[in-house]
Formats: sequence, structure tokens, C-alpha cells
Amino acid sequence: MNMPVLPALLGAQAFVPPVAADKVNLLLLHAFHAVATERNFARAAVQLRMSQPPLMRQVRELEELIGTTLIIRRHNAVLLTPAGEKLARELAQLFAQARQSIAQVCEVDQLDQGEITLGLSASTLVSNLTGRLASARASKPGLEFQYRELTPEQQIEALNNRKLDAGFWYLSGDEAPGKLSHRLIQREAMMLFLPQNHALAALPGVSLRQLAQQDLIRCQTGEAWHSGFLNTLCLAHGFTSRIANTVGSPLSALALIGQGMGVALLPQGYSRMTFPGVVVRPLQETVNLQLHMVWDPHPAGTAAARWLSEALG
Repeated sequence: MNMPVLPALLGAQAFVPPVAADKVNLLLLHAFHAVATERNFARAAVQLRMSQPPLMRQVRELEELIGTTLIIRRHNAVLLTPAGEKLARELAQLFAQARQSIAQVCEVDQLDQGEITLGLSASTLVSNLTGRLASARASKPGLEFQYRELTPEQQIEALNNRKLDAGFWYLSGDEAPGKLSHRLIQREAMMLFLPQNHALAALPGVSLRQLAQQDLIRCQTGEAWHSGFLNTLCLAHGFTSRIANTVGSPLSALALIGQGMGVALLPQGYSRMTFPGVVVRPLQETVNLQLHMVWDPHPAGTAAARWLSEALG
């Protein structure tokens, strides 16, 4: 690791370091720092777990590279020149900052403090995921969570650019976007949302087959339960879906349902919301969505992902 000598090292404003100064490395600086601290080569050598001759050679090499004398030996004593005193003070601050930086890095890796940025699809915001995330965060009071509402495509791009620590959206069980890692966090039932005066609203539960002649509202959210999922689900029960309206979000679907313009299959989390003229009925069949946490397996992001995956598991 090369480290240029500071131009102000000798206290002269117009000083320009020699070209060889660019060859100064941390090993040479560390050797000088030990000698300057101990003011004795023997004790410094013990501290560095090396013999005196190579230690003396390293200090001499440093002096040659920067073109100035740093140390004067007087019998068993070590005296620092004014340049040596200046460099000793600079290095004391440098190594103290390095130790502090390493400690902070370790704290971040152990997630004792810092910020975790999470991407959430609109659908996950109405599920119980946010409550689970709050519980996980409570176990790490030094952490701050930042939520960003993003579509799955936007989350994938942000994860690949390492702008998110993790993302959350509904995936099909065998879907793995790109080279990203993912883990099933929870399953959530699909529910039927329909106008309160609809004939099916009088039933305690609705079969998927009863939707064969209904005007369905399709949500293009980019998640596993969008149009492709709806078509597959209907075909599996013997009919082709009849799409009356297509919207970009479940909230838009709920607004249309309240106006009597169709019915929709949505994640159960939306049943926690109150929309005028909208009622919710369970399906007789079990249709579960799979909410996944998705993250970049690159080492730079594994600490947060590993902890969060375990905390939500």
C-alpha cells in the first residue's frame, strides 16, 4: 500500500517531496512509529516481533526515500530530529484513526450500528412484514432502517448496483432474479375483493370456479400474482380469465371495485384497509403467495442480509 508523504511533513510551505517518497509504504511508517514511540530500537523490535537489524534497515530506507534524517542514535538512546518529531505526531494521529476505522468496520459487520436500506413493493407495505421488520430492528437499537417503495424491476436494478441491502416482493417458488439470492420469508393467502352488493358477497367463502363469469381486474405490479399468475390460476380451474380492467396498483383496483367495476384477487394484507363499498371473502381453495427477501450475495452486502434473513426466519 503506497502512501505519499505529506508535503507539510517538514513544516516548509514550498516543500515538494522527492519522487522516491511515493515508494513509502505502511510497513516502513509502522517501523518508524514503533521506534519513535519506544525511543529504543530493542524495545521497538520486541513490539514488532522482529530483530533489530531489519528494523534499522526499514527506518534507514524510509529516511532515504523521503530524503531527510528522522532519527539520531546516541549510544542506547534514540533522538528524533525536528522532521522525525513532526512525522511521529502525524503517524500517531494516522494510526489512531486507522484503529478507530477498523473498529467501526467491525461494528458495521456485526451490525451494531449503521443504516440498512430496504426495498419494498407496494404489496409488502400492507402485509405484516413491516411489523416483523420493526421487531427485528428493536433487537439492534443502533441500526436505522430506510424503506424505499420500489417495483421488483427497480429493486433488482438497485440491488445489482448495491444501493439496497435487501429487497422484498412476491416471487414464484422457483424464480431467482439474475444472480441474486432469495429466501422465502412468509406465505400470504390470496383473498377475493368484490363490491359489497355483489351476489358472491353473500357467501362465507368463494370458489375459484365461481369467478368464471366475473369481470376480473388485473394488477400489473411485476410480482408473482400479476396477470400471468391470474391466467394460470384460472386455467387450472377450468376457465379463461375475463379481464374487464387493467390497473397498475392494488389501490387502483380497490377504487374500481368500490365503484362496482369488477372483482380482484389480492394479497390478504389489503384486507386490513378500508375502502367504501368493498368487501373481502376468503377463497375455498388454498392459494398462497410467497413473500421473499432478495439480496446481492456479494461480500459487501452479506452481513446485513445474513442478519436480516436470520431475524425474519
